[in-house]
Amino acid sequence: MESFWIGLKIGSITLLTLLSMLAIVVLIYNLARYNVFFTIVQEGTAKAILRFGKCRKIVMSYKGHYLDAEWNVKKIDEAPSVEEKLLRKILDWIKKITGGLKWIGIPFINKVHLYRFEWTSYEQVREGEKTIEKPITKEEKDISFILVQDDVYFTFLDKAETKGMIPVDVSLLLTLRVVNPYKALFRIQKWLEATQNRVKPAYRSFTRKKTFEELTKQREAVEDEANSFLKDSQVDNFIKDTYGVELVAVEMVKIDPAGEWGTKFTEEAAKKWSAEKEKERIETLADADVNRMERVYGKITSYGEQGMYIRTVEAIEKTGQGPSNLIIFPFGSIKDIMKGWLGKEKEEDKK
Repeated sequence: MESFWIGLKIGSITLLTLLSMLAIVVLIYNLARYNVFFTIVQEGTAKAILRFGKCRKIVMSYKGHYLDAEWNVKKIDEAPSVEEKLLRKILDWIKKITGGLKWIGIPFINKVHLYRFEWTSYEQVREGEKTIEKPITKEEKDISFILVQDDVYFTFLDKAETKGMIPVDVSLLLTLRVVNPYKALFRIQKWLEATQNRVKPAYRSFTRKKTFEELTKQREAVEDEANSFLKDSQVDNFIKDTYGVELVAVEMVKIDPAGEWGTKFTEEAAKKWSAEKEKERIETLADADVNRMERVYGKITSYGEQGMYIRTVEAIEKTGQGPSNLIIFPFGSIKDIMKGWLGKEKEEDKK
């Protein structure tokens, strides 16, 4: 009986302990949801922790990566020493247990940095019965995190001049990666807008070196050249060193003539399309007529003079149809005409 009570006490204590631990976990999770004492950092993102309005630290969740002393995102495998590499791997293993839960500090003294972020993505949307791709502008007024993984952003370059002085509107996709969250958040007010404003002038310089035909007909080759041009211009290094953002790639989505050139180009394209369609229609009718003649007259000639005579009579009957069409031949003249015609053909064949 005594052992029963001992077992009951142990079981009760164990259950209470588990329930207490669960309650603590639930409490911490709910506190973290509202950034009180703790916060949750999703994979591939980072957050800035402020103390009295000044950045105290950056916390990040990004498997296989860590932040160095200057808050640069680094790969664990590229750590400068074996000891640091081992330490980073141990810390990364511990992070697997705690997940994205991070310590903020005492409320009202420490808090998560919130900021306004606006961006444009290029997405597939449904309009009526069609699915089209178009730019979609989005905005977060109080966003608490910043992406440290690659993401793609849409930007628009209007009236960029080509080598032939033809102004063009260019739609671009920028693949960007934040490699220093501190610089992106606190060195510039709007890191994405600043990055786009640095890329655009450089890309305008590139379009001046290319004709409209090269930009439209050699898309992949032009994109490779554009990325090389941006690297040679050092604009990517400036963006990385100043804003903490790496320009991974630039892709040209769409290019159209701008202004009056756009109108003229559209009109010419429409005329060309209409001419091609008219040409196809005429060729189709001609082919059909040739096939019809080969089929009909081939069969008629197989009946000789009698077939030709019948076909001529049918043609004259059709021609004479209608109130205003009247054809009069003397009796027997059709046959005489046919005989004369066929006789002439035979003489020519003998010659």
